[in-house]
Amino acid sequence: MDIPKKYNKYLPEPKTFQGFPPEPANNYWRYPRCINGWWASLSGSEQKVLDYIVRHTWGYNKETDQISFSQFSKGIYSKRKKEWIDKGIGLETQAISGAIKGLEKKGFIVVKKRAGKTTIYRLKTTSL
Repeated sequence: MDIPKKYNKYLPEPKTFQGFPPEPANNYWRYPRCINGWWASLSGSEQKVLDYIVRHTWGYNKETDQISFSQFSKGIYSKRKKEWIDKGIGLETQAISGAIKGLEKKGFIVVKKRAGKTTIYRLKTTSL
């Protein structure tokens, strides 16, 4: 997925992935271990959407997050900081919609749609 042209002046695109930082203990976000063994049940688009939701909820120590389809697809650019928070998952709206429906049906996420407002997502948790 291409970054919107209006942001090109802020961020030159590297042609290849630049590599992982040498200190993994300082360069990670929380990811639930319980997903191990379940990846085979997810499509590629479902995995991307799930990772994005995990990053924007648990990765920021939140239970829920409002995420627009534009954010899923193209990412979030901070005008204040003049930098990308993330570049999204690069999928089109139809693929994102199908992935969300699949994740909800399979019990991975809970979706709260609100008329005229951005949808809220959270990871489905077990009841204790």
